[in-house]
Amino acid sequence: MAFVEGSVGVGRRDEFEARLSGAWGHRNLFGRGHALEVRSTLAYNLEKAGDNYLAEQRLRYTQPHLFGKRLRLSPELAYVLDQRQENVQLRRFQVDAPLSRKGGRFTTVGFGATAAFTTTTLEKEQVTDDLLQTRALSASVTRNTSDDLLNPRRGETRSLALQRAGFDGDNYFNRATGAYIRY
Repeated sequence: MAFVEGSVGVGRRDEFEARLSGAWGHRNLFGRGHALEVRSTLAYNLEKAGDNYLAEQRLRYTQPHLFGKRLRLSPELAYVLDQRQENVQLRRFQVDAPLSRKGGRFTTVGFGATAAFTTTTLEKEQVTDDLLQTRALSASVTRNTSDDLLNPRRGETRSLALQRAGFDGDNYFNRATGAYIRY
């Protein structure tokens, strides 16, 4: 099942900007449930005009049954060029490799690895940060007991995610996020 989607919007971040997004994908490649998605976003600063914009491209492939098991692998490549601030250019290339396993009807457990490579350039000061690397591992667990995935009226969703960065990279941090939703 192929799909095409798009959106256009105007809003305010630091200043007013216009945003154009589009995606193409297929949810049943090879007739085996594999998915492929290409997504692109362009945001343009309406107040400063000129060369102030954001361009982002993403490519994701999903394999729902890795090695014939109930393991879901969904690697994603992303490239971002952010020039929305005056005289600042940020380039980032990122690779994500999340792996998840459904443990029964309600629980999903996931593990993942992320590698991001970022370069920042300040044009007028002639300063360029070398390629900064962020390498991170993450773990998550989600429990969803809602009565209907598309229109829930009863039940709850709980999730917890932990991330640790700093495995021989330039950026070091720990992150914990959680969510609780009751219907």
